[in-house]
Amino acid sequence: MSDCRTQCVVFPELMGRPVVARFDEAATSVDGGALLLAGLDRQLGLSERLAGVVRDGRQAGKIVHGLFDLLR
Repeated sequence: MSDCRTQCVVFPELMGRPVVARFDEAATSVDGGALLLAGLDRQLGLSERLAGVVRDGRQAGKIVHGLFDLLR
């Protein structure tokens, strides 16, 4: 798996192991996608930045989950 002509990305959450995205397999699983998206979101801070610019029109007294948690 030393051939990185496909996309290779290292996620600290996966103990520094490389993650290889290959799109040439006939039957694959997509279950790991949520884990990778969560790691990428933490690295880039996308949900946090989005929560900072999206207007939350909900009634403050009725909010159980904050906007950041809902977006994440």
